Amino acid sequence: MVDSLCIVILAGGQSSRMGKPKELLEWQGKPLILHMLEQILPLGRPCVIVTNDPKRLPHINELGTKVFITGDIVASHGPISGIYSSMSVRQEEWYLVVSCDLPFLRTEHVQRLFENLNDRLDKDINAVVAKAGGRLQPLFALYHQQTKEIWKAALDRKDFRVMHALEEMIVKEVTDECWDDLTTFNMNTPADYEEAKKVWNSKNSLGENK
Repeated sequence: MVDSLCIVILAGGQSSRMGKPKELLEWQGKPLILHMLEQILPLGRPCVIVTNDPKRLPHINELGTKVFITGDIVASHGPISGIYSSMSVRQEEWYLVVSCDLPFLRTEHVQRLFENLNDRLDKDINAVVAKAGGRLQPLFALYHQQTKEIWKAALDRKDFRVMHALEEMIVKEVTDECWDDLTTFNMNTPADYEEAKKVWNSKNSLGENK
């Protein structure tokens, strides 16, 4: 088991299409960010939330010392600046990166990704990325500390596309029956939010959200 590992929740986006901070959307009677933490904290790993406005998450500190909040340490340019910032304020070897708007992410999904990290055959691999819906999911992925310079170089050349940075890494792609398209379903618009609630309620009526 890899001992030096931190979980990173990216909550620094502008949420311009949603019209409000996505991490504060109500989900099952609580802010979405709290729902996600309930899935992540049982894994017993330190967790850092990267946000462009740390002041709007004061209640997070009530959850315990394993949750840290930081702002971007560079100009905010989406996920790349958030990932780079997390690697700059923490010293772990590996970072599990997830976006803040994954309502269907569950503890077992993250655990399975951890297990794939331990099972990697090529020790030169510096990124372990989930594949769902036939596509790589770079915001449900594990990145080694050595990728920090790749993220920094992308910021320096103003190329803020995560997939471009990924092309410079040694990647292990992971497919797993544990997760499906819903695992990485993210909510960018009010329509996405309403669709997610409908799906959740439907699954709940079938007893599938337990």
